[in-house]
Amino acid sequence: MIHMIGNAHIDPVWFWHWQEGVQEVLATFRSALDRIGETPNFIFTAACACYYKWVEEIDPNMFREIQERVRPPANPSPGSCFGASAISARNSA
Repeated sequence: MIHMIGNAHIDPVWFWHWQEGVQEVLATFRSALDRIGETPNFIFTAACACYYKWVEEIDPNMFREIQERVRPPANPSPGSCFGASAISARNSA
């Protein structure tokens, strides 16, 4: 048996201005909610708490829909920090 879990790794200020990054988050969450509606066993994760904060502030209706759909195991949290983190390592050899 193979399990596939949708994951959004979005770094909203890496490639975009922050406003564009927020729009990417909103579009990604809308797409995930649509997939959940189409496929009852669909599982989606997004690790950054700030994404949910942005949705709550910008699109309260979407936030309520997320709250309604977050029922284990509908949206397990992989664990993270408030925003996207990045670790850079340099090989000095």
